[in-house]
Amino acid sequence: MRFLSNSLLTLTCIALLTGCVKREDMDALELKVYEQDQQIQQLNQKLGRTTKELEATRPEQADMWSDVQSMRPRLARIESSLEEVQHGSMQAEEDISGMKKEVSYLKQMASYLEANQRVMASQMAIELPEPPAANAPAATGAAPAAGSSDSPMFGPAGSPAPGTAAATTQPAPVQAAPAQPAPTDPNVIVAKDGTELVINPGKPAAAKTAPAAAAAAPAAKAQVEPAVTEKQLYDAAFTAFKDRRYKDALRMWEQFEKTYPKHSLVPNAIFWQGETNYQLKEYAPAILAYQKVIDKYSKSDKYRSAMLKQGIAFGKLGKNQAGRVRLEELIKKFPKTQEAERAKKALAEMK
Repeated sequence: MRFLSNSLLTLTCIALLTGCVKREDMDALELKVYEQDQQIQQLNQKLGRTTKELEATRPEQADMWSDVQSMRPRLARIESSLEEVQHGSMQAEEDISGMKKEVSYLKQMASYLEANQRVMASQMAIELPEPPAANAPAATGAAPAAGSSDSPMFGPAGSPAPGTAAATTQPAPVQAAPAQPAPTDPNVIVAKDGTELVINPGKPAAAKTAPAAAAAAPAAKAQVEPAVTEKQLYDAAFTAFKDRRYKDALRMWEQFEKTYPKHSLVPNAIFWQGETNYQLKEYAPAILAYQKVIDKYSKSDKYRSAMLKQGIAFGKLGKNQAGRVRLEELIKKFPKTQEAERAKKALAEMK
């Protein structure tokens, strides 16, 4: 800009010397030169202020850069901590899932032990307190297979019951029934003689058949509803007993005795008829059932239990003399058994 001003002055001087430029033109030219100088000064002042501002911000920028660099390790540590928290959360979820499974298993095992304790207590005439009411019925342990003893060898989910050998961890294979169309009501099974038995009372029944189907011949009905096997019937009765559905259990055991009179578990079915009547406080029919086992099945493993429970049932009816005779006979025949020990206590209670 100064070079331009100097050039203008030089041209002015030359023009004056030559006499070619008027005075008015010279004044205008000088004014423009002055204005140019003022603009140059203002620009220089702005440039100076900007330079000072930049110089003032450099330390702040340096501090900011330093802060950013120092934050990087902290961010890395936070990221690592987040990863650890996520991993710990996943592990906690796995632990909670495992605990839920364990609690579910323990509930099933407790229900299994309670049901079998109730069965053993019934045979030994031991009065157990009623369990507290629950919001939902607990699942019971597996019912004994046909041909086995009434003490189940397997707990919930096929696990071995306490005290059983490891070799018994697999239940006996169940023979599959012949393939048949599905029954119209899964809660109803049909015995060999065609009698219908409700095995799951309280559950929703299947949809009713159409009137035309209901009027079909009995042979057609037999094709729709497959006959129940002896194992299914016996197991259903035993499960009902453990669930304290005594009337259902009694009905099914009576049906078992009637339908399969030659089966090896008939003595057990008769004994359990006595037990269900005993639990229902129907002591007279219970005594008759026990007597049937005593008279006809002296080789049965329920023989001693039938003698014990019959003696105690006599006492429940106030017939202490008859009860004492039966209990003393049990002690004399089987002096070193659990039934004999229980009979001694029952005799002491009658006196």
